[in-house]
Amino acid sequence: MARFARCSGRGCCPAERAGRPVAARVFPFFPSLTLSPKLNLIRKITTPTYVDGYVVPVPKKNLAAYRKIAVKAAKIFREHGALEVHECAGEDLANSWGVAFPALAKTKPGETVVFSWITYKSRAHRDRVNAKVHGDARMAALMKGQKMPFDCERMAYGGFTTIVADV
Repeated sequence: MARFARCSGRGCCPAERAGRPVAARVFPFFPSLTLSPKLNLIRKITTPTYVDGYVVPVPKKNLAAYRKIAVKAAKIFREHGALEVHECAGEDLANSWGVAFPALAKTKPGETVVFSWITYKSRAHRDRVNAKVHGDARMAALMKGQKMPFDCERMAYGGFTTIVADV
């Protein structure tokens, strides 16, 4: 995700005072920040190179329970190093072309699709984070002794290498 902050353009930063061209400015204390000459904005560049993706059919009546678990799980993933965690409930799933998500997920009446993804620096980073998450007692407690608000057998999951990231 890109985040932006205004730059005054008044020679306030060391790079500007040194006369470096705007397009070449990189801030030494924040190496992921660059200055966009067209927009006069500082842009944080975060390009995840590995993504775990999930497609989960969830009964609409269980979305609140799903969200409650997802919020806790997201916190655990982030604490162990995941870059971003997204959980999105289907809202506009009618589709006149391709395969609609409900058909792909084989939803039943009263269900919707949750589309989720977690971003990592690399597959190796993902593997390290997942090992920590799966060893975390809080994650085990989330899953223990309660019925999941979705059918785990119908959840689709896969790891993906990023081939385009326009952030």
